Amino acid sequence: MNISFSAIDTWRKCPFSFKLKYKDKIDIPGGSIHSAYGTSMHDTIKNVLNETIKDEEIENHFKNSFKEEIKTIPKEKKEKIFQNKEEKETLVSMTKLGPNLCRQAIAYLSEKYPGFEIVQAEQEFIEPILIDSKESYDFKGIIDLIFKMPDNSFHILDWKNCSWGWKAEKKSSKWTTYQLTYYKHYFALQNNIDPNNIVCSFALIKRTAKKDNIEIFDVKVGPQKTKNALKVINNLIYTSEKNHFPKNRLSCTYCDYHRTQWCP
Repeated sequence: MNISFSAIDTWRKCPFSFKLKYKDKIDIPGGSIHSAYGTSMHDTIKNVLNETIKDEEIENHFKNSFKEEIKTIPKEKKEKIFQNKEEKETLVSMTKLGPNLCRQAIAYLSEKYPGFEIVQAEQEFIEPILIDSKESYDFKGIIDLIFKMPDNSFHILDWKNCSWGWKAEKKSSKWTTYQLTYYKHYFALQNNIDPNNIVCSFALIKRTAKKDNIEIFDVKVGPQKTKNALKVINNLIYTSEKNHFPKNRLSCTYCDYHRTQWCP
């Protein structure tokens, strides 16, 4: 079984929701203009960094990608978007701002990390989870950007699209930073790299900020945080094997399964 950070986050919010999605494989079509926008931003930046498209192609690439992602949104949700004035205005704003923010993000990388060398933009990896179990489990993830600095340090960076930014509490939240904690741990194991030689960062791409639209900040990931994060995976696997999936009623509001035949 593959376990991703998204699966871990679903489990910690509501184990029953985790069961429906990852054990029972009940998939409810989702999607929004925000998820479509985020996917297109990631895809455009990846292609520029991998040199598969040039600077002058950014605008067309982003707009075409965004258009295709919008098509994947279920019909009912899409109709509500076009009936909502605020949503329509946001959609137009995203279409206009996306290409320029992609350029700003790439320019900021060069400014903040002079001499950086790209190892891989969007690297998918699967690494065994070491646990005493009859079943085999792998951690699966996609690292948005891996690059190397002249001092031979490796950097793991994850792009995050947002409106105006993140509050200090979110930046330091263990559940937010556990994503990079897992990426660092398994990337180090996969490539036999000293964890002390890996720097982790989030890169915020702010759509509605009046200035400083790009913000990159480092996340401290030490041995104790790694130990705590891995314990979460162990608890997930243990409770799953015991078929213990309690409902967390406090998470119902934004759950895709709420008030459906699977979770009435």
